Amino acid sequence: MLITSGKCLDITYQILSADDATGSAQWVATYTYSKTGRKVINRIQEIFVFANGKIARQAQGLKGLLLGW
Repeated sequence: MLITSGKCLDITYQILSADDATGSAQWVATYTYSKTGRKVINRIQEIFVFANGKIARQAQGLKGLLLGW
């Protein structure tokens, strides 16, 4: 959605930590909201659980969804 409708889109990220089991990252999306013309800054911090080389939600289906939610 941001890529198709956002104006002046800028996305940056930083990997905060990572090992074989878990990881965390922070990303910031800055863009102009097309309906109002106002600048928006979304700051997100994520924590990931890895299983079989993938994010657990992807690797384990519903079980991963419930654990990773």
